[in-house]
Amino acid sequence: MKRVVFILIILLLWTNQVMITKANGKGEGQKVPDFQFIVHVLPGQEQIDFELILKNNEKHPISFEFPTSQKYEITLYDQSGQEIYRYSKDRAFLQMIQPLTIKPESAVTWSESWDYTVKGKRVKAGDYKVVAQLQALKADGVNIQASKQSTSIINTTIPEKNPVFRHITVSGEKGEYTVTGEARFMNKSLFYTVEDGHDQLIDETKLTPKEKQDTEWEKFKLQLSIRKESIQKNTTLLLFLYERDPKTKAIINTYPVVLERFL
Repeated sequence: MKRVVFILIILLLWTNQVMITKANGKGEGQKVPDFQFIVHVLPGQEQIDFELILKNNEKHPISFEFPTSQKYEITLYDQSGQEIYRYSKDRAFLQMIQPLTIKPESAVTWSESWDYTVKGKRVKAGDYKVVAQLQALKADGVNIQASKQSTSIINTTIPEKNPVFRHITVSGEKGEYTVTGEARFMNKSLFYTVEDGHDQLIDETKLTPKEKQDTEWEKFKLQLSIRKESIQKNTTLLLFLYERDPKTKAIINTYPVVLERFL
């Protein structure tokens, strides 16, 4: 008799636990919504740009729940596995639940950048691993903290510091651009071209300083105009600044600059 009572108690406790689990919507059988979290990196000469994309692949909205206002974490590791950079370090975030709903078959995009410096010093050039992690706790009520979909990993290379060009900025759009920066012109042969990955849209042109200056770094300014009929979809317009070796005439110290991306 005691054995029967014991078994009934066990069954009652198990049934009650199942009912609570279902009521809370945390059953292990719940399917994680179909979403993608992707990181793209563009390592430039003076900074690396991160593009983070959270995409809803479902035909219905997905609601994400974040524990704070931090939507993602970005961490950079060197080849030995040592952490070199962490996006959230020395940043403050709002400490309260933050909801985010993404429409069906749509995406949200965030952009961040890092200037390659840690404690005021530029990190060494070389190969690194970028790990981006979505900070959402749940998607449509389902726990996604341990989901592989919440992590994106990509390898990248940080270039050597360019000894000839620096502080390059670009403004403008749709084929009309203003480029400013500084260069070491001292007895150097400096040039530029504009390409789209397939064709050269501006042939090699000599770069000259904005005005003669008695300084090591001299300012320059370019006004670039690309014919609209030359601009194709799904291309990126790139400006290449470079020096030619005075003896061999070989291209050295190239500084690529993204003018605009066309989708």
